Amino acid sequence: MLTGVLGSGKTAFTKGLAEALGVSDVVTSPSFALMNEYRGRLRLFHFDFYRIEDPAEMEDLLEDYVYRPDAITVIEWGERVIKRLDSFIKISITLNNTCRHFSISRSAV
Repeated sequence: MLTGVLGSGKTAFTKGLAEALGVSDVVTSPSFALMNEYRGRLRLFHFDFYRIEDPAEMEDLLEDYVYRPDAITVIEWGERVIKRLDSFIKISITLNNTCRHFSISRSAV
């Protein structure tokens, strides 16, 4: 789960993860598609829940994609679904004038 303001680097982080997984496709933000799927050593499901207003819309997507042993799932704007996840790693990205700061945790706080 990736959190951070617009432009903080959530998709850029996902591009790096995809490269590490051997994905050869161009990784783009799934803002309008909701989910992009990539194939590498593991499948990569890249979600963006920024535009979803009804949490029920997310339920089916989470059920079908999150807990797969053959894949890694990245959720941008994941704070909208945090209560629905049994386990996760939260990566918060903050910006200041000169750099980005990454915080990694396993808690909702």
